[in-house]
Amino acid sequence: MTKRTKIVSWILGGLLLAIVAIIIAVYSLISSIFLMDSKPSWTSLLPPTATEVQESSWADGFLPDCSYQLKARITEAEFQKFVTDLRLTPHTPDRQYSEDSWLSWGSSPQFQDVWWDPSEDLSSTFVSEGHDTWTYAKFEKGHLHLKSLIH
Repeated sequence: MTKRTKIVSWILGGLLLAIVAIIIAVYSLISSIFLMDSKPSWTSLLPPTATEVQESSWADGFLPDCSYQLKARITEAEFQKFVTDLRLTPHTPDRQYSEDSWLSWGSSPQFQDVWWDPSEDLSSTFVSEGHDTWTYAKFEKGHLHLKSLIH
C-alpha cells in the first residue's frame, strides 16, 4: 500500500466515524425532545385497593422540567409500604438537602385542581431528593398525597 493510499484510507475512515457520530447525535437529540413530553405517573405503584385516585401532571415539552401531583385514598399501612417502596425517608427541620428546598405542599402553578388539598405542614412528609428531582409524600385525612418535581 502506498503512502497516498494510507492517507486516503485514514481520511475516509475519519469521515465515516464523523458521519456516524453526527447521525447518533441527531437521533439522540430528536428522540430526547419527543420523550421529554412524556409525563410521569405513579398510579401503577398504588395498591389495588386504592380509591378516589386523582393525578395531574405537566411537562415543559422541551426542557426536562415536569411537575406531578397524586392523591389517593389508601390505608396508613399501605402508605407506609408505598413510601418504603419509593425509598422516601422522613423530612426533619434540620435535614440537609443538596440544594435549596423545593418542599412545598402548595399546588404547582400549572395546576388549578380543587382536589389537591394537603396542609402545608411538613412534619409528616417523606422525601427523596437528588440533584434536580424531588419526590415527597404524606398521609393525611385518609389519603396519600404525592408530589414530584424535576426542575
